[in-house]
Amino acid sequence: MSVLRKILLATDGSENAQNAAAWVGRLVAGESQATVTVLNVFPIYPTYDLNGFGSVPIPSDAEIAEATGPVLDDAVRAIGEVAAHVETRSELGAPAETIVEIADKGDYDLIVLGRRGHNPLVTLLIGSVSDRVVHLARRPVVVVNG
Repeated sequence: MSVLRKILLATDGSENAQNAAAWVGRLVAGESQATVTVLNVFPIYPTYDLNGFGSVPIPSDAEIAEATGPVLDDAVRAIGEVAAHVETRSELGAPAETIVEIADKGDYDLIVLGRRGHNPLVTLLIGSVSDRVVHLARRPVVVVNG
């Protein structure tokens, strides 16, 4: 019997996120006491005009559902038929910070996510969500890389 009861699977719909979902599926295949929460964070970032004034555009619920629904559905399909309870969740925010906050508030045993695989220049300029989650998290993190 596994000691992992609550797993937070963060997905962005990328190929490595799908690989992470399949990995979670294998992990919980026979674990009827486990719960997997599949999370997609709809990123919101401030925008600035030429005068330096910022705003944070907030999408409507319909826009969020349209953007996150297929991503969550694909991840659930990649997990496959498992004994564990699988639920989905969408949130707004900065992806890494939101993932860690939800993991902390929900007292998850494990965070799982895929490495996006940006080229080194893009990673240098904008960073990596998976690297930031590993840095911020106060619980175990598995990053699936292919």
